[in-house]
Amino acid sequence: MAVEIGSLSKSYNMPGWRIGYIVGNKEIIKRLSIIKSNIDSGQFLPIQLAASKALDYGDYFISYMNSVYGERRKIVNSILKQGNFDIYDSKGTFYVWFKVPDGYSSEEFCEIILKKAQVMITPGNAFGDMGEGFCRISLTFQTDILKSAAERIIKII
Repeated sequence: MAVEIGSLSKSYNMPGWRIGYIVGNKEIIKRLSIIKSNIDSGQFLPIQLAASKALDYGDYFISYMNSVYGERRKIVNSILKQGNFDIYDSKGTFYVWFKVPDGYSSEEFCEIILKKAQVMITPGNAFGDMGEGFCRISLTFQTDILKSAAERIIKII
């Protein structure tokens, strides 16, 4: 007796939409439905319809988005490398992680970038102590916006 619960957040580019699925044992799903119906009244219909359409396109959509994120990653990485940033080049996420310059904490560096470059990036320590010394840029913005942001970042340091 088991179920699998999944989210469309990352795979289908729907972070924050709070839409997902559950598959598996009917009895477990029935009991979870009772709990769920007492917690809320369901997801907004347009979000359900968008999720249904995303699932209809399945692998095609995921492949397309991977190519979009890949292109954005190349552009951001290239610009940050021009600024001598040490980049963790992961292809399994839609973020670019990089080390902050010596002499700064993650939060200090993010604050400087926000104030001087008007670019919001996430300090690595927001994800725990092991993230200290790193920052994260999301690739979910349009390519031209990301390019501009990366160019402003390298001008600061």
